[in-house]
Amino acid sequence: MSEANRAAVEALYTIFNGGDATLLGHYMAEGCIDHEGLPGLDTDGPEGFKRTVAVMRFGFPDLNIEVLRVIEDGEMLAVHFRMTGTHKGLIMGIPPTVKPIDIEGMDVLRFEDGKAVERWGFWDRARLMQQLGLLPPPRPVMMPPNLKPLGA
Repeated sequence: MSEANRAAVEALYTIFNGGDATLLGHYMAEGCIDHEGLPGLDTDGPEGFKRTVAVMRFGFPDLNIEVLRVIEDGEMLAVHFRMTGTHKGLIMGIPPTVKPIDIEGMDVLRFEDGKAVERWGFWDRARLMQQLGLLPPPRPVMMPPNLKPLGA
């Protein structure tokens, strides 16, 4: 992984965790496109990233994102992360439940000259809703009696 891209990934998640957002322009291009932003919110570029952080930290004031692993393929980096926090503020129209969350997700970032220029993000929204008490927990998978496993 290039040193510039590594520094940018570390900085972006540090900023999300409450770090110094004034440095964001060093790690994200002005025209960075967020392909998977929050519904109804302009999340493109450094200002959009700041809006995303503000909304998420309003809903989860103790939000913490832990980078679990980073995989590089040229200018693309896949970041597997774990997000924890307590739902203490309004988010996505959902009033505070004061319930803890612990979910995982992936960000795929494309870099040019050490700055993020595109982002695709995927996190487990179903598990989030379950942990907030808004969806029932998943039911156990039951193997139908007449179904044979592959290769049997």
